[in-house]
Amino acid sequence: QRHQRPLDIRGLPGAELLTAWEGELCAGCRLLPVHYLALKEALMRRCLKEGHVSRTDARAMFKVDGHKLMRVYDLLLSVGWLRDEPAAQEEPPAGAGDDAQKSDAAEAAGEAEGAAGANK
Repeated sequence: QRHQRPLDIRGLPGAELLTAWEGELCAGCRLLPVHYLALKEALMRRCLKEGHVSRTDARAMFKVDGHKLMRVYDLLLSVGWLRDEPAAQEEPPAGAGDDAQKSDAAEAAGEAEGAAGANK
Protein backbone atom coordinates (compact mmCIF):
# COMPACT_ATOMS: atom_id res chain seq x y z
CA GLN A 1 0.00 0.00 0.00
CA ARG A 2 1.43 3.33 -0.99
CA HIS A 3 1.73 6.14 1.49
CA GLN A 4 -0.43 9.15 0.65
CA ARG A 5 0.35 12.68 1.70
CA PRO A 6 -1.88 14.10 4.44
CA LEU A 7 -4.81 16.18 3.24
CA ASP A 8 -4.39 19.92 3.78
CA ILE A 9 -7.64 20.71 5.58
CA ARG A 10 -6.93 24.42 6.17
CA GLY A 11 -9.77 26.46 4.74
CA LEU A 12 -12.03 23.47 4.12
CA PRO A 13 -15.62 23.75 5.41
CA GLY A 14 -15.84 22.56 9.00
CA ALA A 15 -12.08 22.68 9.64
CA GLU A 16 -12.49 25.57 12.08
CA LEU A 17 -14.75 23.38 14.24
CA LEU A 18 -12.13 20.67 14.81
CA THR A 19 -9.74 20.28 17.70
CA ALA A 20 -6.07 19.88 16.81
CA TRP A 21 -6.23 16.07 17.15
CA GLU A 22 -9.44 15.87 15.11
CA GLY A 23 -7.71 17.91 12.41
CA GLU A 24 -4.73 15.55 12.48
CA LEU A 25 -7.07 12.58 12.10
CA CYS A 26 -8.84 14.17 9.12
CA ALA A 27 -5.56 15.10 7.48
CA GLY A 28 -4.00 11.68 8.07
CA CYS A 29 -7.07 9.76 6.87
CA ARG A 30 -7.67 12.21 4.03
CA LEU A 31 -11.18 12.71 5.41
CA LEU A 32 -13.02 15.97 4.75
CA PRO A 33 -13.85 17.79 8.01
CA VAL A 34 -17.58 17.92 7.19
CA HIS A 35 -17.59 14.16 6.61
CA TYR A 36 -15.77 13.58 9.90
CA LEU A 37 -18.25 15.83 11.71
CA ALA A 38 -21.19 13.91 10.19
CA LEU A 39 -19.69 10.59 11.33
CA LYS A 40 -18.99 11.99 14.79
CA GLU A 41 -22.50 13.39 15.18
CA ALA A 42 -24.23 10.19 14.04
CA LEU A 43 -22.07 7.98 16.28
CA MET A 44 -22.56 10.23 19.31
CA ARG A 45 -26.33 10.44 18.75
CA ARG A 46 -26.54 6.66 18.51
CA CYS A 47 -24.51 6.33 21.69
CA LEU A 48 -26.82 8.72 23.53
CA LYS A 49 -29.88 6.85 22.29
CA GLU A 50 -28.65 3.29 22.80
CA GLY A 51 -26.12 3.82 25.62
CA HIS A 52 -23.25 2.45 23.54
CA VAL A 53 -22.09 1.78 19.96
CA SER A 54 -20.16 -1.36 19.11
CA ARG A 55 -17.68 -1.57 16.23
CA THR A 56 -20.15 -3.80 14.40
CA ASP A 57 -22.93 -1.23 14.88
CA ALA A 58 -20.67 1.54 13.61
CA ARG A 59 -19.73 -0.44 10.49
CA ALA A 60 -23.41 -1.15 9.78
CA MET A 61 -24.31 2.54 10.08
CA PHE A 62 -22.06 3.82 7.27
CA LYS A 63 -20.88 2.89 3.81
CA VAL A 64 -17.41 4.38 4.12
CA ASP A 65 -13.87 3.03 4.16
CA GLY A 66 -13.72 0.75 7.20
CA HIS A 67 -10.20 1.87 8.11
CA LYS A 68 -11.23 5.54 8.21
CA LEU A 69 -14.38 4.74 10.17
CA MET A 70 -12.47 2.73 12.76
CA ARG A 71 -9.92 5.54 13.18
CA VAL A 72 -12.82 7.93 13.88
CA TYR A 73 -14.48 5.39 16.18
CA ASP A 74 -11.26 4.78 18.12
CA LEU A 75 -10.65 8.50 18.55
CA LEU A 76 -14.17 9.13 19.86
CA LEU A 77 -13.86 6.13 22.17
CA SER A 78 -10.46 7.25 23.49
CA VAL A 79 -11.71 10.73 24.46
CA GLY A 80 -14.85 9.35 26.10
CA TRP A 81 -17.41 10.59 23.58
CA LEU A 82 -18.48 7.01 22.82
CA ARG A 83 -19.02 3.86 24.86
CA ASP A 84 -18.40 0.49 23.24
CA GLU A 85 -20.29 -1.46 25.92
CA PRO A 86 -23.47 -0.76 27.84
CA ALA A 87 -22.91 0.96 31.16
CA ALA A 88 -22.98 -1.42 34.09
CA GLN A 89 -26.19 -1.07 36.05
CA GLU A 90 -24.91 -0.53 39.56
CA GLU A 91 -27.30 -0.99 42.43
CA PRO A 92 -26.85 1.21 45.48
CA PRO A 93 -25.39 -0.60 48.49
CA ALA A 94 -27.97 -2.16 50.80
CA GLY A 95 -29.39 0.45 53.14
CA ALA A 96 -27.94 3.41 51.20
CA GLY A 97 -31.41 4.81 50.59
CA ASP A 98 -32.27 4.37 54.27
CA ASP A 99 -29.62 6.90 55.34
CA ALA A 100 -30.96 9.49 52.92
CA GLN A 101 -34.51 8.94 54.18
CA LYS A 102 -33.35 9.19 57.82
CA SER A 103 -31.49 12.44 57.20
CA ASP A 104 -34.50 13.90 55.34
CA ALA A 105 -36.75 12.93 58.25
CA ALA A 106 -34.31 14.39 60.78
CA GLU A 107 -34.06 17.61 58.78
CA ALA A 108 -37.84 17.89 58.58
CA ALA A 109 -38.14 17.24 62.34
CA GLY A 110 -35.54 19.92 63.02
CA GLU A 111 -37.43 22.43 60.90
CA ALA A 112 -40.66 21.55 62.69
CA GLU A 113 -39.00 22.04 66.10
CA GLY A 114 -37.54 25.35 64.95
CA ALA A 115 -40.94 26.51 63.76
CA ALA A 116 -42.58 25.40 67.00
CA GLY A 117 -39.93 27.23 69.03
CA ALA A 118 -40.49 30.40 67.02
CA ASN A 119 -44.23 30.29 67.73
CA LYS A 120 -43.71 30.22 71.55
